[in-house]
Amino acid sequence: MNSKKAPYIFLSGGGDAQQSKLLDSLFVEKVGSKKILYLPVAMKRDKIGYEACFDWIISTLTPHSKKFLDIDMVTDLTTLNKDYLEKFGAIYIGGGNTYKLLDEIKRSGFDKLIIDFLSRGGIVYGGSAGAIVLGKDISIVSEEKDRNISSEGLNLINGYSIRCHYSDKDNGVIRSFVQETKLPVIAIPEGSGLILGSLTYQNRIIGTGIKIFRQNEELELSEKLSFWKDFVLSFPG
Repeated sequence: MNSKKAPYIFLSGGGDAQQSKLLDSLFVEKVGSKKILYLPVAMKRDKIGYEACFDWIISTLTPHSKKFLDIDMVTDLTTLNKDYLEKFGAIYIGGGNTYKLLDEIKRSGFDKLIIDFLSRGGIVYGGSAGAIVLGKDISIVSEEKDRNISSEGLNLINGYSIRCHYSDKDNGVIRSFVQETKLPVIAIPEGSGLILGSLTYQNRIIGTGIKIFRQNEELELSEKLSFWKDFVLSFPG
């Protein structure tokens, strides 16, 4: 992986392959000829079930490339290390149970590996739960709450927590979260997403209806907003 390249994070609000096709196509375009590592560990699956997950990622991403997409799947994060990740240009973290995913990431030490991967110019795609764990606090997904697992996310989006599958009916839950935690929230509907880079001009809104919730402030995300610079990625390295 070229250490001079800038990192990118793709945040998907969820939905099916048809809904996410624009974000997915831009992800595949950005990855180019590099290998993709697919991590479906948020799903509760046996070996056969994970094979279905692999079929899904192939069918979701390959339509967006005229060339062969080299995708590896890993279901045990403890097997990963820095040298292994050097083979990949991008990591795709799939959806499922947010608390299970975060617990496995932290127990395995993958949280440190992903920061190192990004600092060396890697690309990370988070889909649904995979996006939420990249935020500040996953207790924004209150319906999945597990008191035995810390809700402290990886905090890669500059202090913002992430709510996926967003619709207006979630406003009450999000407002309560903001008031209780004093943390800002990015709420992303299905079919929408964000592309975040290390420079403001690299950032891009995909779809519509992405909202920002902060204390005493709610507004739809726009490239014209003065705090768009809040989402510029910064990693050591």
